[in-house]
Amino acid sequence: MKHRKGKPPNVSVFETKSTSEDPFFKHKCRFCAKVFGSDSALQIHLRSHTGERPFKCNICGNRFSTKGNLKVHFQRHKEKYPHIQQQLVENIDKKMTDPNQCVICHRVLSCQSALKMHYRTHTGERPFKCKICGRAFTTKGALQIHERTHTGEKPFGCTICGRAFTTKGNLKVR
Repeated sequence: MKHRKGKPPNVSVFETKSTSEDPFFKHKCRFCAKVFGSDSALQIHLRSHTGERPFKCNICGNRFSTKGNLKVHFQRHKEKYPHIQQQLVENIDKKMTDPNQCVICHRVLSCQSALKMHYRTHTGERPFKCKICGRAFTTKGALQIHERTHTGEKPFGCTICGRAFTTKGNLKVR
């Protein structure tokens, strides 16, 4: 058997034994030993073991293990929200520095729930409906204020003149 130059005569050129120094094995999965050509491919594969899904759909909240899967998912929303579809696909490629930043207009909100409500300004979603007249609102608080037009409730009273108002804001204006 012929040996390569520089290899000791007792080691075969067809040897398949690997060492951790072998550059081919740098991207090896620690769970199943599968080998990848790049670190990014390995990182995506590792999510199949960890269950990590770092890519979130800002319309419905579904999460995905890859950016590509999220982009495919966005197609489901295309019919309902055609005016924002392209913006979402373009902006998903931009790294956000703040997890509470809107991917459409880049506004930073105080928390995830505020961000979720903010997305309704882009989608036009109004999930809170008045049971009396059917008018819809983006927040529960806006619905509650509206319902007072039907009940006549005016919970905010002025201590000076005694006049009552439907909202605290209207009381302060007085």
